[in-house]
Amino acid sequence: MKTIVCKLCLPGHQPMTATASAADPSEEAPVVYSGDLEGFSDRYDTSTLPFLEFFLRARAAYLKATIEVEYSGDYEEPLKPTARPAAQQKQRQRVQQGG
Repeated sequence: MKTIVCKLCLPGHQPMTATASAADPSEEAPVVYSGDLEGFSDRYDTSTLPFLEFFLRARAAYLKATIEVEYSGDYEEPLKPTARPAAQQKQRQRVQQGG
C-alpha cells in the first residue's frame, strides 16, 4: 500500500495535512484532512494519489502556501496469471472436443 502525506501551510496559519493510501495508482482512496483547514475550502473526499498531489501543489501555488509531499510504501503488485499444469490443459482440450 502506498501512502501520500501532503502538508500545506498558508501564511499566518497553522499547517493542514492531507493523507491518503492506495493499492494502485488508479484507486480512488479516501482523503483524511487534519489541522487548520481554514482557507482550504476546495477539498476532495476521495482521489487517486497522483491527482491528489497534483491538485494540492496547484492549490498551494495559487494560495501562496508552502507544501511538503512525502510518499511511503509502494503500490501492490498486480496478480499474475499462473500457467495450468499440462494435465489440466489436456483434460480441458478433451472436454472441449467432446471426448
